[in-house]
Amino acid sequence: MRIDAEAAFSPPRPTPPEGPEEVAADRRVMDAGTTKAYRLWWVVELRGVRDCLDIAVITAERDHLQRLVQQLQTQVNETRGLLAVAESLAGRLEAGVLHARGRIRMLHERLADQWVVPIAVVPLRTERPGERGRRSRSSPSSG
Repeated sequence: MRIDAEAAFSPPRPTPPEGPEEVAADRRVMDAGTTKAYRLWWVVELRGVRDCLDIAVITAERDHLQRLVQQLQTQVNETRGLLAVAESLAGRLEAGVLHARGRIRMLHERLADQWVVPIAVVPLRTERPGERGRRSRSSPSSG
């Protein structure tokens, strides 16, 4: 008797944001010495089970990021392996992929057949020193 592990354990399926999302960059972005960073959402499909990886990409040019996405997509199509993509990310990007790399490794060890589809590139909002705490209010709170 074969037990379907995916059917027995079905984690909640996160959905990526529909539009750009403002996110303050973490310390690694500042240490990289650049003001431009992007959040890269990847949808991972594992035998019908979808998951969403959130990868912070630190690069100076958006064109460079687009080329990376194309190269990684080609590599995924050739290898169909998430671990290979994680290694490629770690080798080509400056920072911001460690948490995603660990998650990719965990998913890779769990199942053999998987593929990755990049769906959105969202600019990260970098916070300059002294700007923390300045938030615009859309409407005054009543009550």
